[in-house]
Amino acid sequence: MAKVAEATPPPAPPRSGHWAQRWIRRLLWLIPFLVAIAGAAVAATIESIPDWGRWTLAGVAVLGIAVLIGPAAHRLAGERTRSPRTSAAR
Repeated sequence: MAKVAEATPPPAPPRSGHWAQRWIRRLLWLIPFLVAIAGAAVAATIESIPDWGRWTLAGVAVLGIAVLIGPAAHRLAGERTRSPRTSAAR
């Protein structure tokens, strides 16, 4: 006997405040991260810190900026998922 495919219900419409909650959740980690980058950049300009410390702080600031640019570039390119979902896209 052939199996009859059951109809799946349509997806529920998004909640009215869903996008706002998503942005708030992103800002909760983004704001402290930006403060840490700014703090490292400002601390790298203090001349009383040894040269190796200044270079380390500058590197931390540049690395933090690079970490933010990566996901932003993917989002601007239209990639909405973190990893490819099909074997052909991998």
